[in-house]
Amino acid sequence: MTVDLAGFVLEHFGVQVELAGGVIDAVRLAFLKQRLGVKCEDDIDQIVEYLRADNVSPVSNSALVEKLLMAVVLEEEDLAIQYLNLCKQALEFDYELSGVMARKSRHQSKATAVLRVIVKKSLASHRTKPSASLVENVKLNDEDLFETPVFDSKQENPKLSELECCVLLANAMFIARFETKDDVQVEKIEAYCQCVLECSQDSTITWMALYLRSLNEMERMKYQRRCSQQLVALCDSLHLIESELFFVLVLPSRRDLFLLTAQSLINVGDYKRAAGIFTSINQMYKAAVCLVNLNDHVGAVDILEKNYTHDKCDFESMCLLGDLTRNQNLFEEAWERSGKQYFPALR
Repeated sequence: MTVDLAGFVLEHFGVQVELAGGVIDAVRLAFLKQRLGVKCEDDIDQIVEYLRADNVSPVSNSALVEKLLMAVVLEEEDLAIQYLNLCKQALEFDYELSGVMARKSRHQSKATAVLRVIVKKSLASHRTKPSASLVENVKLNDEDLFETPVFDSKQENPKLSELECCVLLANAMFIARFETKDDVQVEKIEAYCQCVLECSQDSTITWMALYLRSLNEMERMKYQRRCSQQLVALCDSLHLIESELFFVLVLPSRRDLFLLTAQSLINVGDYKRAAGIFTSINQMYKAAVCLVNLNDHVGAVDILEKNYTHDKCDFESMCLLGDLTRNQNLFEEAWERSGKQYFPALR
């Protein structure tokens, strides 16, 4: 089981991790499978049992943060609240989400109330040695909106440890999963991500905060271009992710990150780069659709013909190739090879 965990993490996330041994590695593997959509009720039961178990021996702070993340991702709200409070107590870390006065745009004459995370308590002994983050934080570059709110108060939060930042990111994920999706939820998540970006000195933590910020900006019109550029930058900086923090963050798999990045590029009309990303993860149908949107039918046919040679079960691609080449035989082949189950082939 432990060997499977290391191989699974390396295959899907590109990170080499050290194994702890025992029950925790089995739980970690089950949790990662759940995150990647490999659903199994036995796995869920195993994780929840692990989270609910009374810990006789002292639990490390990193183990508490890891349990918090598991509870949040599995949407076990009561357990998530329990572990959030335990993490704050163990780290002697406290903060609040508060309304403060600030301006968000250049044309805003008066400050209005915005949400901000205020760190109330953080022990210096928990803090990391200063180091510069190497992950690019893409600028908004909007004619009206400021990069970050300009607060009336000049009070700044202190630099935080990796685990303190992980707790803040877990809180942002908690809000994303358990609170109603509206403008207030979006602003809360933005406040937590911004706090981590201001207080973290670690590249992996910064990477995760930028990823969560991008998820939060996907459907916000004024932020979509920054979102797509940020996700491209995150794809380019995957090598900066440190294995030591892998289990205390909910990092996306490489495939999920690339799919999200390609979709964000489509949202801003950059079909060319989206097609390249889809091709890199063997999503040939989606790559071909992007090329069709660029009126590059020759390029789309080339991709689909190569895919047809290697994959006779990609019925969606087969039918698109039939559409582009006016070859009715491909529709009939898709219908037959699917066991007469792929009904779009009948049109």
